[in-house]
Amino acid sequence: MFKHPIGTKFIPIGRDCEYTVIDHLSTVTTSGEVIKRQYLCEHIFCKQKIKSTECETTISRGLFPSDKTVFQCKVCNTEAAWPGVINES
Repeated sequence: MFKHPIGTKFIPIGRDCEYTVIDHLSTVTTSGEVIKRQYLCEHIFCKQKIKSTECETTISRGLFPSDKTVFQCKVCNTEAAWPGVINES
C-alpha cells in the first residue's frame, strides 16, 4: 500500500536536512476506502527532532542519488552517508 518503507531517508526539494520516514498515516472513510496516504517524517533542526507529514511525491523527488557517498548538511554543518552506501573504512 505504501511505496516508501519506514526508515527511508530523503532530502525534500528546497530543504537542506535529511528526513527519515518514521510512520505511515492513512485517512479512511467509514466504508473502508483509503482517501489519503501520508508519511510521518522527522529531521534534526537546531539539535531538536522535528516531525512533519510529507506526501509520497515529496519523498520520491527527494530520494538520494546512488552515485553519492557523503553529503554536507548546510544547516547543521555535519556530514552524513547517503542511505544504502556501506562505508567499509
